[in-house]
Amino acid sequence: MRIVTASELENWLTNGKVLEQDARGPKVVALGTGAGTQAGLFLKIFHTRRPPWLARLQPAARRFARNAARLNRLGIAVPKIAETCWLDPAKGLSACLYHPVPGVTLETLWRENPAALPALLPRLAAFIRQLHRQKIYFRSLHLGNIVCLPDGGFGLIDLL
Repeated sequence: MRIVTASELENWLTNGKVLEQDARGPKVVALGTGAGTQAGLFLKIFHTRRPPWLARLQPAARRFARNAARLNRLGIAVPKIAETCWLDPAKGLSACLYHPVPGVTLETLWRENPAALPALLPRLAAFIRQLHRQKIYFRSLHLGNIVCLPDGGFGLIDLL
């Protein structure tokens, strides 16, 4: 994992659009055109609650990438990891650059058109049943982490 420079991170945050954040700062950033070769990618920042030495041994970004690879092998649509990196190794702060899953989250669909969601329920139930049959335990399975794909299927995001 390479270490991202402060100026590179500043460029990403300045030219990107923060999609998700918490009290510790940005968590997901859509990188804009000013991000150079990274334009079009998402930056997922992993703020750790673990002791920094433990986070350095098992970085969250690496676990995210490993989970994405496993799910992809099982035929589940997930983000395509472009790179894992360190933002601040001393603090155990890691990140992933990835190509987002095409489509829209079920949470967004629910907010924009609640009447459309019931029609998706049979396919959604079949998708969740498929996950369970493949022995996939997804602790964060909620409308904000399930993406409705352009082909009508489903994918997963937030794979840590």
